[in-house]
Amino acid sequence: MAARILIIAADPGTASEIAGLLSAHGHVPLVPGSAGLLGQPDLALCLLPQGADPSRMLAGLRSGAAPYGVPVLALCSLAQEGDSERLVAAGFDGYLGLPLEPASFAAEVEAFLPPQSSEPPTLLVVDDDVFMVEILAEFLGQDGYRILTAHSGTDALALLEREAVHVIVCDQWMPGMSGTEFLAQAHARYPHTVRLILSAQRESADIGQAVGAGIVDAFHTKPWTGAALREGIREAFRTQRERSGRRRQLPPGP
Repeated sequence: MAARILIIAADPGTASEIAGLLSAHGHVPLVPGSAGLLGQPDLALCLLPQGADPSRMLAGLRSGAAPYGVPVLALCSLAQEGDSERLVAAGFDGYLGLPLEPASFAAEVEAFLPPQSSEPPTLLVVDDDVFMVEILAEFLGQDGYRILTAHSGTDALALLEREAVHVIVCDQWMPGMSGTEFLAQAHARYPHTVRLILSAQRESADIGQAVGAGIVDAFHTKPWTGAALREGIREAFRTQRERSGRRRQLPPGP
């Protein structure tokens, strides 16, 4: 299956060589600033210049194009004893030595790719404001999620009965059923979901109580900013993967 692989390399020639090797094996090479970089890559390759501080370079990636959850491999010349141990200690998920071996490069990279599901992760957007739902769905859909929408808590609960949902982002103030009321029912019936709420009310007793009780996992204020909300959704999916993993590891009940 094709993977989106980010290439961080100051040398255009090396970046082009890496991109060519990846493309030949069906993958999609990405470079910073490219139009295809919308959303999160599946893996990142970072060419470390000689003498570079690996911890600093990785920190820059983690705060930008390759957040936590995206494997990052270092590409560098392992010239001195202990170089590989220092890369792992700095936080890299792995490393490949230079010069590149064209015949085996793609296979070595693919060994670090996370397992890919045949279905994209699913995000449910709930808001009684139809225009806001359309904006959120279009914006967050750029990150490759499967987007489902509902315009009330009642409709959202009915949808959850027939669709597998990983993350829910919900407005607080909706007629008939508030966001916290809806998420309380979602929490009871579908505890594996991660539940986010949007509200213009920065201080709300209902939201505060829901967060404290574990009904709401995170709170984002309106008006939201694209970068903050996008990172919040990414974090929510990382949390959901961890939550589902813990559920699979639980021993069977009596």
